[in-house]
Amino acid sequence: MERAANSGQDHVLSFWSASHRIDACQRVLQFWTSNQIRNHLIASQVVNIGLQAAQRAVNPDNNASQANVRAPRRSESRDQVSLSREASESRPNPYAGVSDGSTTIRVDAWRNGRNDSVEAILRNQGYSLGEIYQRGENGQTLIDRVAQANNLRNPNLLAEGQSLRIPSRANTESVSSRDLPPGESAVAGVINSKSGVNTESAMTRGSDGSSALEINHVNPHNPNAGTSTRTEVGTGGRIDSTNRTLESTEETAGAEITTLAQNRNGSSITEERSFVSRNGTSTQWTDRDGNGNLIVRRTENGVSIVNPDSSGQPGVVVNVDFSEARRDGHAESIARRWFGNPSSIEGAEEMSGFRSVRQSTDAQGRTVITGIDRNGEEQVIASAAGDSDDSTLERDAQTYDRLMDWAQDWRPGAQS
Repeated sequence: MERAANSGQDHVLSFWSASHRIDACQRVLQFWTSNQIRNHLIASQVVNIGLQAAQRAVNPDNNASQANVRAPRRSESRDQVSLSREASESRPNPYAGVSDGSTTIRVDAWRNGRNDSVEAILRNQGYSLGEIYQRGENGQTLIDRVAQANNLRNPNLLAEGQSLRIPSRANTESVSSRDLPPGESAVAGVINSKSGVNTESAMTRGSDGSSALEINHVNPHNPNAGTSTRTEVGTGGRIDSTNRTLESTEETAGAEITTLAQNRNGSSITEERSFVSRNGTSTQWTDRDGNGNLIVRRTENGVSIVNPDSSGQPGVVVNVDFSEARRDGHAESIARRWFGNPSSIEGAEEMSGFRSVRQSTDAQGRTVITGIDRNGEEQVIASAAGDSDDSTLERDAQTYDRLMDWAQDWRPGAQS
């Protein structure tokens, strides 16, 4: 009996000892865990304090306004937060000297919209690449000024949906081959209501990645003053064109077209600037790659301006059509072929070594093509008489064509 009692007592003591050991282990575990959590929180606070101190050291001027700035949401960039804070502030025009005003543009996803970069946004506002990258008196480009106006640390890093304050430009349209998928096309153009002059730039991107731009200058008062050009670049090349109206007197008001074309590696770059008014068209092509090696070849309808690439192959080709055949109506064309003076382009078959080429076309269609070589000397390359030598029958036929065009435009139901 005593042995049994002692055995039960030993069992109770053994059970109590086991329970005590379990409880003790739990207390130790809780103590260790609480210390780990406390240490983790302390470490996190130390890291946050260090980050805040580093931020204050980098941007000491922003400390006073930190209390009024909300933290950016996950889908929002810090540049957006900065812009939203400044939107309510009254500030002078940050683009003084460039634009009289500004507009707000939202950034598209990269490679998935027309406004996916600062350069693209400015082009779509009507600024040429020359205007975008030309440095002002302070050494800044237009992209630099946009970055400064919007507090962008890096203008190349934009967030989708981000709002930017951009210099605005009225009565302007642009088109770029960069914005077109292979096999598609787009058209941009402007009309000057004061002079009636209008321009049209039709861009096409081939399935092989090549690009072509056709520009037509239309002058309803003096159809002979209009010309047309076609610019071509090979696979991987790029063409950007901007059309805008120029407001002045009725005689001098018109439109300006600025085009920049380049091949894949940038070894061939040609800039085209055209001024179209009621009394004529003036165009200049400039070799922007710095080689000054433009080649001009006479063609049946005008001239071809070739800018060779680094291997000597055509990098950018511009075909200029200032022939009577392009401008004449049906009746005048027949009269010219049968009873008029032969239409021809006079000049050398080919000339080269030019840093720029100029075209001047008056209201009668008289056209002169001149070239400026590397030494700055100017020489006539080609010319055409236009309608200045038309016979009486040709002039009568031209009047008939214009009357028919007028009747076509004003027939019942022609205008909505």
